[in-house]
Amino acid sequence: MAHVIGLDATDAMIQQGKKFIEQAGIDNIIFQQGVVQELPFEDECFDIVSSRYAFHHFADPKPVISEMARVCKTGGHLIIVDIVVPDSATAAEYQYYEWLCDPSHTRCLESEEFQAYFRLFGLEVVSARNRVLAEELGEWMDFSLTEKARRDEILRAVSAELDGGPKTGLAPDRKSTRLNSSHVVISYAVFCLKKTKKKNKNSPALHR
Repeated sequence: MAHVIGLDATDAMIQQGKKFIEQAGIDNIIFQQGVVQELPFEDECFDIVSSRYAFHHFADPKPVISEMARVCKTGGHLIIVDIVVPDSATAAEYQYYEWLCDPSHTRCLESEEFQAYFRLFGLEVVSARNRVLAEELGEWMDFSLTEKARRDEILRAVSAELDGGPKTGLAPDRKSTRLNSSHVVISYAVFCLKKTKKKNKNSPALHR
């Protein structure tokens, strides 16, 4: 890939990105600060527009998908990876414990909701795959820097579920005698989309 631009709303994450590419010896990436709801780029300027594990932080996915489609060239592709609700029967519980683990979490979408948004913006689904990861409970919370009080509540809830109590939506499976080493289920979806035509004036979008 000839040229890549990484975007984040926070300078802290941009500095982390710069540190990573410097250590990896990557020289074709630059970083820019901005918000995805109003991307600071011209229409149809990228061959590929991607988002990884971000959508569950957005209160409203529509302007995000609209902006991703706007800056993507006709014939180009959008790639979206994000966690999704693993089981609709325990969706509310799952959303709560995701938020408890990471307060910046807003809401996981279901795969069908993503597909509805893609149709709304006229994006062709090239491929759609769901995957399931079994992640250690302690590592899951460590990655999100979960505060101790929140961490303790999650541990109590998972322990109770393992003993036959209320479901958390995390589908825990104790793999050792240490609760932190229990596995929880993280479900995610990978979508590859193609922009087949330019937006017209009747296409849904947020006016900038």
